[in-house]
Amino acid sequence: MGPAYCALDMTSILSRSRRAFVRPQSLYQGVRSTRVEVRWLEYRTFCNTSSRQAAESSPFVRYQQQHEPPTDYGHGNYQESQQSGWTGGGQYQPPGGIKIRIIRPALFTLGLSITFVAAFAFFKAKQELKPVRRTLSSFLPQIPSRRTTAPGPIELVEDSWKQLSPLSKLSYGIIGFNSSIHLASYLFPKTWMSLWHIPSLNRNSTLLTSAFVHSGLFHLGFNMWACSNFVPAVGYSPLFRGDQPSICAFILSTALLTGFSQHVASAVFQRGTMKTVPCGGLSGALFALFGAYCMERPTAHVGIVFIPLELEAQYFLPSIMLFDLVGMVRGFQFVNLGHAAHLSGALLGIAYSYFDGYRNVWRPAVDTWKRILLKQRKA
Repeated sequence: MGPAYCALDMTSILSRSRRAFVRPQSLYQGVRSTRVEVRWLEYRTFCNTSSRQAAESSPFVRYQQQHEPPTDYGHGNYQESQQSGWTGGGQYQPPGGIKIRIIRPALFTLGLSITFVAAFAFFKAKQELKPVRRTLSSFLPQIPSRRTTAPGPIELVEDSWKQLSPLSKLSYGIIGFNSSIHLASYLFPKTWMSLWHIPSLNRNSTLLTSAFVHSGLFHLGFNMWACSNFVPAVGYSPLFRGDQPSICAFILSTALLTGFSQHVASAVFQRGTMKTVPCGGLSGALFALFGAYCMERPTAHVGIVFIPLELEAQYFLPSIMLFDLVGMVRGFQFVNLGHAAHLSGALLGIAYSYFDGYRNVWRPAVDTWKRILLKQRKA
């Protein structure tokens, strides 16, 4: 897969001489009355000039550059900043350390995930119970009409859209939605920044919203490329059987669950993750799809884009999971990804395939709603 769920430690983006800052309000619990200014770690250089130029075009970096505070960090002098909690590495350590909540985000994640499954199962039940209306024209042979003029651009787009399969339409819808969110980073940078999940803020809502923000065009493009490949491929497998509401519920639930996994990992592991680093991206859910794909098609050949190497899915998936396990626990000097989100996503996809989630989770939920709706009709 690749750098999909980006744990935005921007240390791998710009040179050491470049500094960037954000100034969120009330960053830590227990310091609500104090305006906390957090200076992110100094940036490290990319491997070459082209990648550094790509990094500088990132909306995250642009936002930080536009909101750069004074070099004295608002504390007057170095000694004063040290006494107020600033460390030499540019990290803010509030009295008593950073407290990351686990129970409240866990309840939020569990409740909202169940809500997603229940809501889409209700929608599917309504679809299946909807009576099919047949008219006389449906029994007559359809004779195509002859055109006298060439179709216009809008007609061509409409015809192309109608010819797509339902799951292809879903994947393009996801791509369009995420691209719109990324475009918003140029128009509404403050709102876009508020969608990222920072573990130390303990905000539950960003566990979901962070799935739809991306750090740059490469991050966005790679994830959307994976989305266009795996959503139809997995959706038409026996695991989902082309059921559009089922795969929608799966994507949203796994996006939320993998975001929570990254949140927990930042509290447990000190080296592989950081508590004040923004996290975002859809790759937690995409890794769940990838894990399900590898389980459904173990002999299919898969690889990483731009790397001329392919392995069977049954061997490639454990290798990626091992890489993410090491990255989550120890961290890597050369790259900083959302390893916990990737690993948990792959595990969710494996579990959903192994326990046949369609038959044991999805269909029972749909059938339950159908019984409830039928009882309401009879009453």
